[in-house]
Amino acid sequence: MVEKLLARLQNNPALAVLGLGGAAVLLLLVGVIGAFVVGGDDAKTGPTDNANVAAGPAPTDSAGNTIPGTVDPTATVPGGGPVTGPGGTTKPGAKTGPGGTTGTTAKPGSTTNATLPSSPGATRVGVGEKFVKWDIHAPETFGTLPVNFAEDPLKGTQIYIDYINKTLGGINGRTIDYKHFNDKYEVDGAKEAWNSIASDKPFFVSGTLGVDQVALVANEAKKAKIPYIAGGGSEALFKDIGMFQQASSYDTHLIQLAHFLAKESAKGVCSTVPCSNDTSIYSGKKKVAVVALNTDYILNAVNVFKSELGKVGLQFGGVTTVLKPTDQTSYSKQIQDLKGFGAEIVVPAQDPLTTSRIVAECQTQGCAWRWTISDFAHESDVALTLMQQSKDPTSPSRPAWAGVRGLAGGCYYTVGGASEANAANCGQLAKAHQQWVQIQGGGSTGEDDYKKDGQGGVAGYQLVHIWVKALADTGTDPTREKFTAALNTYEGYSDLISGPITYKGSSNLSHGATKMVVYEADTSNAWHQLGPGFVDGF
Repeated sequence: MVEKLLARLQNNPALAVLGLGGAAVLLLLVGVIGAFVVGGDDAKTGPTDNANVAAGPAPTDSAGNTIPGTVDPTATVPGGGPVTGPGGTTKPGAKTGPGGTTGTTAKPGSTTNATLPSSPGATRVGVGEKFVKWDIHAPETFGTLPVNFAEDPLKGTQIYIDYINKTLGGINGRTIDYKHFNDKYEVDGAKEAWNSIASDKPFFVSGTLGVDQVALVANEAKKAKIPYIAGGGSEALFKDIGMFQQASSYDTHLIQLAHFLAKESAKGVCSTVPCSNDTSIYSGKKKVAVVALNTDYILNAVNVFKSELGKVGLQFGGVTTVLKPTDQTSYSKQIQDLKGFGAEIVVPAQDPLTTSRIVAECQTQGCAWRWTISDFAHESDVALTLMQQSKDPTSPSRPAWAGVRGLAGGCYYTVGGASEANAANCGQLAKAHQQWVQIQGGGSTGEDDYKKDGQGGVAGYQLVHIWVKALADTGTDPTREKFTAALNTYEGYSDLISGPITYKGSSNLSHGATKMVVYEADTSNAWHQLGPGFVDGF
């Protein structure tokens, strides 16, 4: 993936304005979270249905008469055409097709935009005789720049949808017909994406990367009574937003990081990277500062982090804020703020592109602190490659992030062996790996593809499988109400690459997974996993 990103920079002068690490804009959807659709021009489509389809029973009134406007239960739909009823219309120009297509016209035999007959109190918008519609918004460009943030995770989403549609025949006999809409990693783009989604009338919606974009669409989906699933966010602001958390909240990431750093601070001094288990580059360091994107959806979580640091005997130095990387390219002020705080450890709570720029400026400004991470899309090898382009100001003979440790929401994608095979360690990583290889040609061909794109791509498994059980539990007559109720029964749900997630009985659906995996940066451009997998606490 690194080669693809660098090639884009070389071949597109418009991207050069992004400066050092410009290719990092493609990483921002790593892990879940971040959650997380098809990328590029090679979108695959699932099977179409050209057979005549029985329309199914129409609802009746108390006298047994068919409700006007519903489908005649004896009718068939030639060619698998739309079965329409109240709330469902066929729209021209829809990007449709079971399996998720990205064209501008409907695939032959598609029943997209159709609904089954509706009845009072049951919402079947986005459901047809042979499909269920799922819409996703994702940053497929960086503002107006032709850079696909979500390339690998969205490729993974396509692979796991292909597995469901082509190998399993869908869910309860219906294939997943999904479309993705570009939110451009900006609020205005999210508004455009939402308008397209609202017109498309899906059964449910998922968000991916970009907390401001997620918040906007979540609020709109709540008003429209469309089930919405996404990852990240501050719990104080997201718990009432109507979003089902598909990963871990920012609060959880930073709370777990506080406890992790307290443990690392108590270890001996690491003199040679990689460090031994009982030594750390954070040895004796107590003052922790944060550089964060200037949005309340992150800054509220930073306040939670501040409180948690005090509980574990560490000191919060302060927080300095940044704008999105399209709006800011120099970070001298932020570096001076961090120095003024006396920061010994710095946590980035923003995108990796911004972090890589600060790391680069630190080479000339002599930053003495150590970096650490807990997600925010920093745990990919591509992100690390951007950081390692710079040198460690305190030890110029080694890369800037050599020995950096931090937390990820899931196991390293090539951990393999007993760790991958044990769901208690790595969730369903082994299943995600196997399905990827199978769909991508099997054998060495599929395995090579997994090694190339699987690190970001397995996020697609999370994006898909967070709702698979709930949709299956709705039975053969799915409604949005049944789907939401089924999600609300999740208790320790674990068909995920993250730790288990519970919604049952919760007044805070934004909490999500709590388990973390410890990563350490090599002296090269790769992370490696410390320990067998998930850790509940430190």
